[in-house]
This record gives sequence, structure tokens and C-alpha cells, in this order.
Amino acid sequence: MTRPRLATAEHRAGCLRAVEKLLRDREAAYPGLIERERMTAVDAARKLELARVLLNQWRWVINGSAEVPWDEARGVAGWGAYDFELAAELRGACERADAAAVRQGSESDRLYADLCEALHWWQLSDHGLSGVARIVSHTLACRATALPQIARAA
Repeated sequence: MTRPRLATAEHRAGCLRAVEKLLRDREAAYPGLIERERMTAVDAARKLELARVLLNQWRWVINGSAEVPWDEARGVAGWGAYDFELAAELRGACERADAAAVRQGSESDRLYADLCEALHWWQLSDHGLSGVARIVSHTLACRATALPQIARAA
């Protein structure tokens, strides 16, 4: 997959806002879908859980935390979902956001769809390491390199 135009360091905060919107939209829509029997409560709960996992990941990216949370259920460091689950969830979000952007035609809908593409790209694994983990590893490495340079300049 080609790197989307918004899958860059300067758009990471935008990615976080897109995940926040994804969760808000789901929290608003799912009760009605369950009531109209277009979605089961179990499916809604899992999709909300996946959106919360994504939100926690992107908050971790923005805050630059060095620690990955411990996943008690699986007994390993992790987020509570596998990268392939999150990537599949984001692929679906991309398709829905893109269709809405085409249908609505607004600039904000197009931006959201493009940010969803960036989120999906970042979630894809590269030799077992998701892009989200690569972001934080790179950020921490850059900070470690920058600190001695700042100290020498002072």
C-alpha cells in the first residue's frame, strides 16, 4: 500500500482527532442500530472496544509514552486487540468515510476519510511491528539523539 498523504508526523494529532470522531460516531449510532436490529449488542460492544483501543494507541503516540500497557486478558504487553483486527476495523472505517466524502462532498468529510486512510496505513504490520509502534520507537530514538545535542548547545 502506498503511503497516504496524511500519514506523516505533522498529521499525527489529526489522526488522534479522527479516532476520537470514530468513537463518538459509534457511540451515537450504535444504540439505534441495535434497537432497529441492524447490529447485535455483542458486535457493537466489540466495535466500540476496538475504537477505544485505537484511541488509547493514538493517545500513546501523541504523548510519546515509552511503556505499552499490559494486556491482562492475554498476559502480554499490548492493547487488547491484535494489529490485524485493528487494521481490518480501520479498513472498514476508511470505506465508509470515503463513501460519505463522495456522497457529501464536503472538505471536512474528505479530510476525515484521508485521516482514516492514514490511520489504516499506520496500523498495518511491517515484519510483525505495527506502524503505531514504529512511530513511538522512532520518536523515542529522535528524543534520545536530540537530548545530547541540546546539552552540548547549552
